[in-house]
Formats: sequence, structure tokens, C-alpha cells
Amino acid sequence: MPRTKIVCTIGPASEDEGTLRALIRAGMDVARINFSHENHAIHARRIELLRRLAHEEGRLIALLGDLQGPKIRLGEVPGGELKLAKGERLTLVPDLRGVDTQEISVPHPEFFVAAQQGMRLWLGDGQIELQLVEASPERLVTEVVAGGLVHSRQGIAAPGIDLGIDPLTEKDLRDLEFALVQKELIRRANRAAIPVITATQMLESMLERPRPTRAEASEVANAILDGTDAVMLSGETAVGRHPLEAARVMAEIAVAAERHLAYREWPSPPSGGEGVTDAVSQACCRMAQELAAKVILTTTSSGYTARMVARHRPATPILAVTSREGTYRRLALVWGVEPLLVERPANTDELIAHSVQAVQQRGIARAGDILVITAGVPHGLPGHTNMIKVHVVGEPA
Repeated sequence: MPRTKIVCTIGPASEDEGTLRALIRAGMDVARINFSHENHAIHARRIELLRRLAHEEGRLIALLGDLQGPKIRLGEVPGGELKLAKGERLTLVPDLRGVDTQEISVPHPEFFVAAQQGMRLWLGDGQIELQLVEASPERLVTEVVAGGLVHSRQGIAAPGIDLGIDPLTEKDLRDLEFALVQKELIRRANRAAIPVITATQMLESMLERPRPTRAEASEVANAILDGTDAVMLSGETAVGRHPLEAARVMAEIAVAAERHLAYREWPSPPSGGEGVTDAVSQACCRMAQELAAKVILTTTSSGYTARMVARHRPATPILAVTSREGTYRRLALVWGVEPLLVERPANTDELIAHSVQAVQQRGIARAGDILVITAGVPHGLPGHTNMIKVHVVGEPA
């Protein structure tokens, strides 16, 4: 399995039991529920099925609820498909249902009040440009003319920022600042130990085809090499023709890219409690590398210690042990971290003993293997990691 986490959007193409089970086996770590579409009853049914299948497969599958943003959604499209030729007219109406393919509903009355002649509109996440030629608030009907394809965006859903759908300007081409935004966002998120997701049309061609383009595979690989925690499939698994193949390809690309992912040492913060945790996490990674440790075992309450270790991208597997179910589920999104839920211990020594026992029971480490363990004393204080222990499996914990 790749150490980069894979987020799959669940939709009509992936909501049946067989496909969901196959996605879990193919490497899905997080199931994205897009609340911009469908209704709560449908989402509840999918969530219940996901929980059951994850339990049956012995996998932790976290749920990511994506709330609807400012994007205006079309209503029902007659025939389920919209095709426009350049120069063709299209009428937008406020009703819930369009009458035919030349009349599409936009169930947002405020849109028709704000619409003005000459405005530029986009459909399909910015791939189709429309020119508004007539706006009639009295009839609440707006006519637009298709202007052909515009520049396809390369967006990220990283810390909630999108690179936009506007066509490139001459200034864009001169300085290419837009091309550096994604790299800078990932770099800042890594330094702060904040999980970052790279998303939006990553394997867009797989909506129709069973294999991606070289450009798409390169984009995914570069995001991983830049340090993203997770890569996301949206339409590819929600409505695409090849949802399972898309997840498998994403996993294949991630595994290949991770072979070239370098261990990183970030400079420590100047002072404060974060400086202690950072110094411990850096030392933990260096020790694991030099001792050829089998596992880095982090005991964590909030998940912060595990994130601080993971941001260095160590080659050693990271096992994060926690007694908090919320932390356990959230860590499913963090690069390279395998979360483990244990009963609440009485103290740090008991937590370490339980953690070592769990590693042995899972077959992750055998007698003689070295574990590098981080913990906080006293136990239970979030962000209070101040101890490193080198443990040889088979010896008393």
C-alpha cells in the first residue's frame, strides 16, 4: 500500500457494495462525501455501508464531509447530458427541471436578479464558457451563448484554496506565479504539520478512459514529491466509468513516486513547547534511520506528535497509538501514518506496554526488531511529547 493517502469521492458510480469493497482493497483511505450533490438520506445510506464494509475488511476508512461552497449548481439536466456547439443558444430558467436540452434549470433565484447582459459564465467547472446575451429579471429567464472551451484549471483542494477557472493572462505566462502556488501551500502545510490534500481533476481523463495521460500521472507524482499528505479523486470515482481503475492507478503512481521521496529535516521553531516536540520528532526520525528500526511508534492524544513525525517523510513506517477515537479516525489522512486504537491506559508506561504488545500481535515486528517510541510524560497532555525510547522486541517494555 502507498504511504500517501488516497481520498475517493463516493457517488453513483461507486456506491454499490461490490465497488466500495473493491475501492477499500485497492487502497482508499478516506471516503469523501460531497454534500453539494444528492440528499442526506442517500449520504446516510452510503456512510452506513462504508462503515460496515471497512469493519469487515479490517480497515480504517475515514469520512471526509465536503460542504457546498459558493459554486452555483444546475438543476436536473434533461437526458442527463449537456452538449453545446459554439454559437448555440441556451436558456437558463429558475425552475427545478428544464424542459429540454436547450433549457436548463438553475434553482437559485438570486442568480437571475444579479445577471446582467455581457457577463461571462462557465459551466462544467470552467471548461465551457458562456456569454450572457439577454437577462430578463421580470421573466427570470437568462439566455447565454456557448463560446467554446476555455483553459482547463489545475486546481488544488489543499488547505481549501483553488487556483481558479479564469483563462491565463499574459502576466500569468510571464511570471508563472500560479504554477508555484500549489508547491508553496504544500511546503507551508508540511512545516506546520497540517495535513494537505491535492485534488481537482487529477486523473480527469479517467472519467472516460481506463488509463490516465502521462501529464496526469506526472501531476500526481509531483504533488507527492512536493510533500502532499493525500491525493484525491473526485469525478473519477463518483461518476466516472472506471472508478476502481482510477483508485488502483492512483495507488500505483503513489508507490512509484514514494521511492524517490527524500527524508527531510525541517528547522526547529525558535522556542516554546512546539520546539520540544519538533526536536523529539526529528531525533526520532534520525534514530530510526540510523538504527534501521522496524517501526516508529508514536503515542499520541491529539495526533500532533504523529503529524510532526510524518512531516519529515521518514522511510520507517509510522504507527500512531491513541486511545481517542476522533484522533484515530483523523490520522487516516496523515501521510505514512497507520493509526491504532487502544484502551485508555493509566499512565505512559502502560500505554507503551500496550503499544508494543499490539505491534507484536499484528505481526508488524518480531523478536529482535527495533522500535523507536515517542511519548509524553505525564500521559494525556496534548502536544506534550518529551520522551524517546529505543525498544528491542522481546525485551521488557
